Amino acid sequence: MTPPDAHDDEHNPLTTKDGWRQFVDDAPVCPTMLSLRAFMALTEEKRLPYNEPRLDYHSRLVIVGTPTVRNVFTTGRRLVLLNRHQISGRRG
Repeated sequence: MTPPDAHDDEHNPLTTKDGWRQFVDDAPVCPTMLSLRAFMALTEEKRLPYNEPRLDYHSRLVIVGTPTVRNVFTTGRRLVLLNRHQISGRRG
């Protein structure tokens, strides 16, 4: 059995030092963007391979701590704390 590749995301979750270091050091490359006309000309089979790198890139964007984001985070945390001992109904 061979050990997992050190750069394999599946075997280096963010909860490990190696996984966190890989996440922090990663610099995603912005994929090339097609014009609207070229995108619309793609078939369904060709859109998936085109969209996959774009989705991957956007999933790695940094979240900016705007007042709205901080409010969402605070509200979510508050609801989790309020509901931690609930057995049936949920608050919020």
